[in-house]
Amino acid sequence: MKAKPSAKTGLTVIAGAVVTVLVWIATMNNIEVPGQVAAAVTTIIAGIVGYLVPAKSGKYVDRTPVPDDYEAKH
Repeated sequence: MKAKPSAKTGLTVIAGAVVTVLVWIATMNNIEVPGQVAAAVTTIIAGIVGYLVPAKSGKYVDRTPVPDDYEAKH
């Protein structure tokens, strides 16, 4: 199988791993981080990364070209 994860998937996984390492470092420095807090922080960071990194393909990706005179509506 030649499947390759998207940047969105890869960065979300890396973000979770980074939080895990940071919690470990905190623990090694005598800062107690409850498991529930570590899990919540991991979920929040993964959610933020998932929200900020654009999807490359899929059902909700709009590939319509943006016209040069496009102006965002607020």
